[in-house]
Amino acid sequence: MSDLQIRGRAINPFGDYQAVGLLLYAEYPSTTLFIDNEGQPIVREWIDCYDNGRIDKYFYFKTNSNNLNLFIEGEINHRAFVKAAEGRLYYFEDINSKEIVVSSSIFTSDFPVEYYPGEVFISPEEVVDVDEIYSTFRLYADEKNILDEQVKNIATDEGSETYNLHIREGHGVGYGKIKTDLYGRILVNFDSLFQEAAIDQFVGKGTASKKERAKHDKYINTEVFYNIAASYSVLIKPIDRLSFINSDGEEDTSSGRIAQTIFNLINQSTTGKIINDRASDYSPRVINAYRTFIQNIKESGIDLDFSWYNPESRIMHSASLTHEKTTSIFSNIESLTSTTEEQLSKIGKFEHINCTTGYFGFLSGEIINGYFDLPLREQMRQVNFVDAYEVKISRLTTLIPGKTEPRIENTLTAYFKRSTSGEATQSSEQESKTPPSNVRRLG
Repeated sequence: MSDLQIRGRAINPFGDYQAVGLLLYAEYPSTTLFIDNEGQPIVREWIDCYDNGRIDKYFYFKTNSNNLNLFIEGEINHRAFVKAAEGRLYYFEDINSKEIVVSSSIFTSDFPVEYYPGEVFISPEEVVDVDEIYSTFRLYADEKNILDEQVKNIATDEGSETYNLHIREGHGVGYGKIKTDLYGRILVNFDSLFQEAAIDQFVGKGTASKKERAKHDKYINTEVFYNIAASYSVLIKPIDRLSFINSDGEEDTSSGRIAQTIFNLINQSTTGKIINDRASDYSPRVINAYRTFIQNIKESGIDLDFSWYNPESRIMHSASLTHEKTTSIFSNIESLTSTTEEQLSKIGKFEHINCTTGYFGFLSGEIINGYFDLPLREQMRQVNFVDAYEVKISRLTTLIPGKTEPRIENTLTAYFKRSTSGEATQSSEQESKTPPSNVRRLG
């Protein structure tokens, strides 16, 4: 059921944290708050007990002061609070009565629905250690983060989901000013990451043609619309978005899903085991763009506070990308190799074939090079360069860290000669029923 099943406390992805106080108490401390070494809230939820009451089941997730405040003030319900976890990353553990971890597991995005809390709204009066929580996370009105509040007000006035790239420290950064080349690289690399994450949403994880990109142009591009001197903060919004109802019956937006993809990737990549397990969730294009984004922050020696805010839901996602953190993330990405497989169907003509090696070139708008699958190579001599063919190709795309372009392997698994009426007549004796010989089937 879980993505990762690993024994022991060491795999908790949220690092070190200290207890702050009880958020809710219902016959048992059901919701407890901690603070991590970045000052962010870590929430522990008690789920149930079993084995005659000797073992308790909990799950943990990371949030931020904005979403914590929304929950305490009754602006969002308990379920929405859990679903807004940073990176949608959840750590489960079973603990026996002696505080020894029996087992632990990590879920990313696919949280088991049976453990969601109810759609219950609370108020500050119900919070057990309200003073400690408000003080620790600066939830009192006069203590709230001034920049965050300013960004939220601007986003609300603009009526748009908004990214805040707050370049907090670093060489070439001052109060209200920043070196042009540094500023340019940050913007270009962020825009590239946003575009590739958007393409995954609209086109899928395969390759995207110029035509497909142009079709979704206004949904995959962003624009700068505000700057704040703090040291230097730039606000960016998507040019346009699509709104829809998701599978849970909730309002959602295309730009919101893009933001979720980006923050999922950030939170998952802080732990090598998790990003290795989940890399196939993203296209090699996204991984490459993210790698460049992180590398630029690391090599520029800057600290970047990165956030996204939706003025309609008032949900925020945030991440502190310090030099130390980006160095760790970059190392995890460098050790990563992700592989994706897709099935293509193309119509065109063969440009060349090599009956000895099985190598082919097929023209279908663009040249596709690859190899006939082994079971089909005996029939290769039947192919000509005059007739049109419909071909089935299995494409394996491998992202190799440090490489600008992914490695692409195309295996032709079937071909059909097209008749003069445009209908397909089977030219190979049979479509290859076995996996392509050079393709590793993914689990």
